[in-house]
Amino acid sequence: MPRRAWPRSRGSSASTAAPCTCRRRSSDPRPPAERAAARAGLDGRGRGHAQSPSHPAAGRSSARGRPAFPTVGGHHSGDLAVPEDTGPVWRRDVLYRRTDLEVRRLVGKTPLSIAADKIAYPAIRWAAIAARLREQGAPTPLDGTGVACEVYPGAALAAWGFGAVRYKKAKGSQERGELVEALDARWPWLDWAGHQGLCATSDDALDAVIAAVVAREVLHGRAVSPPTELTAAAADEGWIWLPAQD
Repeated sequence: MPRRAWPRSRGSSASTAAPCTCRRRSSDPRPPAERAAARAGLDGRGRGHAQSPSHPAAGRSSARGRPAFPTVGGHHSGDLAVPEDTGPVWRRDVLYRRTDLEVRRLVGKTPLSIAADKIAYPAIRWAAIAARLREQGAPTPLDGTGVACEVYPGAALAAWGFGAVRYKKAKGSQERGELVEALDARWPWLDWAGHQGLCATSDDALDAVIAAVVAREVLHGRAVSPPTELTAAAADEGWIWLPAQD
């Protein structure tokens, strides 16, 4: 699952901490489902309405490349062309960004689609966090060249040679413990602060450590940046940063 990691801003000596997002009781009288739909850019009948250009699922268009999720934008504007078919190729172009397809090409893992999977929820939350950071003067461009970058722990593991390890959930507890040991040997410089046990118990905790290490690789220029032909798409759609393969 892609996550947001927090490297230092290039040229800065201070690190940026992730802001805390606390759940609080809403004063909105609408039912929870209706509030969620409104946050996602839908009206009560499931139809899209105009959204901020920074919204992760908006049908943004840009002179830099194709619109992000053009089917969403075309459906909203009413000028979506009738597709010749709705087979796998069409669905791939509808659901996945160029960075998702590039991750699949490089390491053989396909990220969850932020347009049509559960990962859309953290993507929407990230839009709110990014807005807060921008308000505080911290740049958050979608291509990850600001104070935060998008990472995918599973794909990072694949780049490091651990792509076959099934470490998720309770059934992956043994493999997760072995993975923590392998990563500890790989990263002799990393101070786990006594949290190896937690990472062996929780795949979420381990993913957080992996995300932080990838952010460090991005900061030090040891990660896969967008190729020239995808720089415009990365600026418009986002970019999943992978560690450089050994």
